[in-house]
Amino acid sequence: MSEDLKKTRSHKYIETKEETKDTGIKEPKKEEKKSTIPRILTILAIIIIAFLAYITLITPSLFEVHEFKIQTNKITETFHGLKIVHLSDIHYGTTINQKQLDKIVKKINNIKPDIIFFTGDLIDKNIVTTKEIKEEIITSLSKLECTLYKYAIYGNEDYNNKEYQNIMESSDFILLNNEIKPLYYESNTPILIIGFNSMDNNPDYSLTEKNIEDLNSSLLYKIVLSHEPDSIDKIINYSDEKIQELVIEPRDKMIKEQQERISLLYLTLQNQVNTVERASKYEKERKSIMCENKELKE
Repeated sequence: MSEDLKKTRSHKYIETKEETKDTGIKEPKKEEKKSTIPRILTILAIIIIAFLAYITLITPSLFEVHEFKIQTNKITETFHGLKIVHLSDIHYGTTINQKQLDKIVKKINNIKPDIIFFTGDLIDKNIVTTKEIKEEIITSLSKLECTLYKYAIYGNEDYNNKEYQNIMESSDFILLNNEIKPLYYESNTPILIIGFNSMDNNPDYSLTEKNIEDLNSSLLYKIVLSHEPDSIDKIINYSDEKIQELVIEPRDKMIKEQQERISLLYLTLQNQVNTVERASKYEKERKSIMCENKELKE
């Protein structure tokens, strides 16, 4: 009995062991399942913190300068070689602080620009413009150096900030709000600087065609400042519409009128030719009749 029982037990043990080998699957312990979730959450938290650290600490320092050349026969030789720096979307208080803003100012000054453009969104909308922040920004922006002028316009986050105008003007910027300013430089032919109001649902794009100081704006080079890049397409479309209205339509009308005059002249000449032909025919008939009458008399 005891030997048979031992055999049975060993047999069962062998069968169980072989079944385990065949499946090759080990069920995880409940404790291991529970520990997986905190690990995933920890990894996600590390990724998020690293991303926020990157955009807050590293991205602002990655300040790159891209150069573009402007070539046009509308700019006089006195403007040749003039340097313009365009700066936008500082969002002070979130990604940019005073130390980082000073670095940007230093880099711009190293370029030695003649003109500086700022196209809006100076302070982030979630930041309260305290007296301290206001003084920090004015101190930094006042260090921007250029040989001519500094221009600025409103971004969509600047209109609700009552300190924006004071900050920019205190930093020696000319603030344009749906305005046009001529920029003269050693000649009587200026460049027109046009600043659009980004919060205006119906911007006055006629500024791009407006004459100023008895100057024909169509002959002058224009620089348009706008916070929203999409507005450039609207300005181009507006210009195309104005060209259609002021150039193409009058031209087509003049051509049509000329064609009508030519057609009328042709009809008049054709009538005159017909009249001459009829008169010539009548003259021949008259002479023929006179000859016949002469012969009859003889």
